[in-house]
Amino acid sequence: MHTKHSPEVSIVLPCLNEVETLPASIRQINETLDRHGIRGEIIVADNRSSDGTGMVAGHMGAHVVRVPERGYGNAIQGGVRRATAPFIIMGDPDGSYDFSYIPQFVHELKNGYDLVVGNRFKGGIRAGAMSPLHFVGNRMLTGMGNALFHTKALDHHCGIRAFTKSALSRMHIHTPHFVFAPEMIIRATMMGMRVKEIPVTLRPDRRTRHHTYIHVIRDGFQNLAMMLRCWRIRHRLQRIAC
Repeated sequence: MHTKHSPEVSIVLPCLNEVETLPASIRQINETLDRHGIRGEIIVADNRSSDGTGMVAGHMGAHVVRVPERGYGNAIQGGVRRATAPFIIMGDPDGSYDFSYIPQFVHELKNGYDLVVGNRFKGGIRAGAMSPLHFVGNRMLTGMGNALFHTKALDHHCGIRAFTKSALSRMHIHTPHFVFAPEMIIRATMMGMRVKEIPVTLRPDRRTRHHTYIHVIRDGFQNLAMMLRCWRIRHRLQRIAC
């Protein structure tokens, strides 16, 4: 039961050894919420970190959820289960995303959108923030998703987005890994949900202790497999409707 004092938005941060950049993300989120008078909570979904990520997050006032099953999708869903607000914002706390966009995401959810996705190509990709290989792969996979499922989003893989908790539960996504993000857009479109993109800026990853967890070839094949699975579901539903 939500009251006037309950959080209106839960910010879920999937983390795997992010102690180097997480504090700056938490500070920016808190400053943004305070500046705009938004009632919010920060949930750190700790995906078996070994660098003290969870301990630091707890000391900074975030709610820490231990998610033992490795994987980006597992971390997000573990964090969402802990969320108490009707609106969810998920974002990578590696320094590449600007959490000052939170009010814009909340505004669009209040306008009735089920899923609001950041678009880095419209908002700007700063030098060194995305490798040429990732750029090409993203554009190709997004284009394929748009062609197969008539989605209108131009950045299927953006790491900052917002959605209602009820919408995510209706999507029935069980993907444990990276392609959780594009599958959200595809399933939302298949279900006739309202989806919108807003421009966001992508900055270079500020981590120095380890590299990105994205593996182009592996993640690319997982993305293709996910689209094939959704394509089969779509055709099965169309046959039932007929």
